Amino acid sequence: METKEAVARLTQRWREAQLKIRPGVSAEQLARFEQKFKTRLGPDMHAYFGAVNGMERDEMDSECHIRFWPLEEVKPLHEEIDASWAEGYYLFADYLLWSHGYAIDLRPTGQGAIVVVGGESPRQVAPSFAEFVRLYLETPEQIF
Repeated sequence: METKEAVARLTQRWREAQLKIRPGVSAEQLARFEQKFKTRLGPDMHAYFGAVNGMERDEMDSECHIRFWPLEEVKPLHEEIDASWAEGYYLFADYLLWSHGYAIDLRPTGQGAIVVVGGESPRQVAPSFAEFVRLYLETPEQIF
């Protein structure tokens, strides 16, 4: 699934679930995030955050209990867990009030893969953000 289609389908689902659609962030805000953390979000995340800026703090998808965070909440995984492998991964969503989280690999050698964290070790659930969104929409059990 292309990123543009993934984001359009994601926002449509949120509208149907009567979740507030937060307006996307500016290119300037994305650049500030990248400068602050000395990383690159990649095209998928740029397209996503440019179109919609996550969910409100008190909202989550009532079907699968995932909350996508706004850009201002996205943070390095190493701020939450103390593990050597966590460097370069950034949390962007959580399940059921942080029963577990979802992080994207933004290391220079990374490919933007999405991992689920909160267990003993991370587990890749999607090779890209667009694929993560597709799974979330079509087969959410695959991302748990």
